[in-house]
Amino acid sequence: MPGGVMVHGTMESLWRACLQSRVAESAYLGLGDPFHASDVRSLDKGLRRLPFEECLRLRSQDASEKADESRRKPRLDEHSELEDALALPAPPPVTSEVKVSSEKSRLYHTGLVKERVLEAIKQRSVAKEPRETGVK
Repeated sequence: MPGGVMVHGTMESLWRACLQSRVAESAYLGLGDPFHASDVRSLDKGLRRLPFEECLRLRSQDASEKADESRRKPRLDEHSELEDALALPAPPPVTSEVKVSSEKSRLYHTGLVKERVLEAIKQRSVAKEPRETGVK
């Protein structure tokens, strides 16, 4: 990696490097194993195998609003949870920012690739939502 350093580690290591390093300007995360995608079908198949939930909080808008309600100031008797929260932040919420580049690929339309990545994240998010059964 020209002008950079490649490091293998845990998600905790990545977060600590981003938050505590005074040298790192940015960090890139290799998510899952590389896969060959010569067409849209194989791209979709490869995207379904990526573990997005390991680095993104996957949730819908409704769940996001409910989560905002739960983000209240911790009480003093919740000291251990507060320590945990200060030690390592939760992954950022999913945003619509996805950067795509394509070189020497049949999938040259970067807008299409970006759309497929966002759709794969959205589908995973919907799958993670708890379903209400109506039974109480």
